[in-house]
Formats: sequence, C-alpha cells, structure tokens
Amino acid sequence: MVRLLEAQQTVQNGGLVSASTSAVGNAGDLNINANQFIKLSGTSPDGNSRSGLLAVAFPDAKGTAGNITINTGELLVEGGAEVSAKTFSPGNGGNLTVIATKKVELVGRSVKNNRDTSGLFIETGRGQTGNGGELKIETPKLSVQDGAEISTKTSGEGNAGNLTINADSIQLNSNTIFNANTQSINKDPNKPQATITLNSTDLILREGSKITTNATGRNVIGGNININTEVLAVLDNSSINANSTDFRGGRVTIKSEGVFGRQSWYPEILKGEITANGRTSELSGTVEISTLNVDPSRGIAELPGYVVNAAALINQNFCARAYASSFIITGRGGIASSPFDVFAGETTWEDWRINPVIRERGQQERVLPRESKETSPRTPIIEAQGWIVNDKGQVELVASTQNVIPHRLQSLPVEFLSLPR
Repeated sequence: MVRLLEAQQTVQNGGLVSASTSAVGNAGDLNINANQFIKLSGTSPDGNSRSGLLAVAFPDAKGTAGNITINTGELLVEGGAEVSAKTFSPGNGGNLTVIATKKVELVGRSVKNNRDTSGLFIETGRGQTGNGGELKIETPKLSVQDGAEISTKTSGEGNAGNLTINADSIQLNSNTIFNANTQSINKDPNKPQATITLNSTDLILREGSKITTNATGRNVIGGNININTEVLAVLDNSSINANSTDFRGGRVTIKSEGVFGRQSWYPEILKGEITANGRTSELSGTVEISTLNVDPSRGIAELPGYVVNAAALINQNFCARAYASSFIITGRGGIASSPFDVFAGETTWEDWRINPVIRERGQQERVLPRESKETSPRTPIIEAQGWIVNDKGQVELVASTQNVIPHRLQSLPVEFLSLPR
C-alpha cells in the first residue's frame, strides 16, 4: 500500500505514482490525501509516458489490480495525465474513488500526441477474463472539457465496471465523454454491468459531449444510464446513448424537473439525442424521461373572434330588462354609477399629530393633554316669515314679525320707491 499525506500534490512531465503488479501477487492500494489540491499535468517530453496515478495488473501478473482512493480539496487532471486502475491479466481490476470537497476538473489531451486524453479510467484489457472495478466520484462541482474523459470499460470477457457520480453540478464541454462501454456478456444477472448513475442538481452537455453505455458483440446488451437531476441540458449535438451494435439496447432512465434539448425543451424532441437503440427496431431498449414540464399548447381554450363592449354591459339597466329583477349593492360607499364617475367612499379623518412634550429639569417627560375646543352651537336657519323696514329705511327678511306697523306704499322712503325693477 502506498500512502501520500501532504497538503498539496503535483505530478507532471511524465511523473508517475504507482501501486502495480506484474508478478504472482496482487497489486497494492494507492491512497492519497491532500487537503488543498492534487494536480496531474502533461506527459514526458517525448510524449511516451503520461503523468499520473496508477494501480495496474500488467499482462504477466497473476493477481488483481489495486485500488486508488483520493481525498482532496481540488483535483486537476490536464494535458493527457491520467488516474487509472486497470487490469491486463486474468485478475479483476481495482476500484477508483475520488472525494473532492471543492471540485474535480479534467481538461484536454496530450499536447505531444493529441491522442492521450486526460481523465479517470477503469479498464479490463482485451482477451482477459477479469471484471472491471467501480469508479465513484463525490464533489460539489465536476467539470470535464476539451476532450477529457471518465471511463469504465471492458474489452475482454469480464464484466465492465460501473460509474457513479454524486455532484451538485456536472458540466461536459467540447467533445468530452462519460462511458461505461462493454464487449462482454453480463456473467452475473444479479449485478449490473456498464451502468452509469449520475446524481446532481444540474447536468449540462455541450459541444458534442457524450454519455454512453454502448455494447458491441454477440448477445451483449447495452448498459444502463440513470440520471437524477433538477435540470438536464443536452445541447450542441451532444447525446446520451445506451445502444447495442449487435443485440438489444440498454435502458436510459431520467428524472428531472426540466429537460432541454437542441431543438426544444419538450422531451419528445430529444429522441434524437437520447437513445437506446438495438441491432433492429424490435431489439431497441427503453428511454424513460420523467419531468415536471407540460406541453403549453395543451388545455388552452380557443377565444371567440368577437369583442364584447364592456361599457355597454355596465350601463345597461338590468332591472328594466326583466320583470321583478333587482340589482343590490352591499357594503360601504356603494359603487360609482359608471366607470367614469368618482367612487363615493366613506373616508374619515383622524388627528395623528403628536401632542407636545414639555421636559423640565429634574423631572420626567410629561405629555400635555390637547386642549379641547368647544364649538359654539350653531344658530338654526329658519325660513323667513315676513319682512320689515328698519330705522335706516332698509328692508329685512325676518323669522317673526312682532309689533308690526303697517305702512302704506306711499309712506315708504323715496329711495325704496326709486329702486329698479
């Protein structure tokens, strides 16, 4: 067993940390703990050796490959570097487990040969009988871009391993690949092979990226793809495939709140991007997409072609249109007689002004009561009962006539007689 305990780990320029076997015994395990980051970068100057972390059972080995466990804050694999648990012998492949508290980022290919892709790999070699191991990743953010790859596959007779990823965000950009491809018949019906399970908040595929569990070979069934995410976007000619070239397609199961594709958001349009094809249409697998989306064209009532004049309806006298009809308005204020009149509400006024506060030295504040203003009683208005001529010769209307002295018209002052009529 190899253990590395440091805050930071950097392997570059073809450097290699390995726990492998080429003899009778099993390969050892490789455990790396770096609480800040682990960086694997590039290849050797001649491009023949990749930087990486390896647990491999080579062709002459009789044992099994070892396991790789990585615990870190951030894992960066770039420039053709790799993390691999592989077997090229009759023994089984090892498991690869990555736990990163911040993110995992896989980027690009080798700049020396443009062939070696950066990535995480589980593999069983051609002609071997061993089973592939399991690949598991747990991280808040997983970013795979520029042709990088996460792969668990078999080219031999053994079962392919499974890929499980738990992440808040998973993004595949620029021809990146998740695959669990197989060329072997499942030897254990009680255990799935070549299965990809993705649990995330969002899963986005862009620019030709792929998730595949394809199968090749006689009687080899395509693998399964299980996706549980809030948002799934399959964009820019990206695809999700569980196809079988020579036998029956696999199964794709998607549970999401929203699925978005190249042509439309509606899942039916995604049939070209999400497939489980078999050798013939009768051997096709299944694609199940469960979403909260609905077709917005469904359940919409067709509106009439004419427009109702609402003002004409409001101004109608409903009571006059039918015998013994009534129109009753309850509540305060009533309603306006038409939409253009002012609403007659019952608005009251209340004095919210603060009473004055007098603060005397050595005393607490006291609030002076507001002086009440007594209103004098109003003089009632009484209808005039008669008229008189005062001592100035002016005519006054009076409510009561007491001690009336009749006057003849001739006895009135000259000014009164000369008034215009």
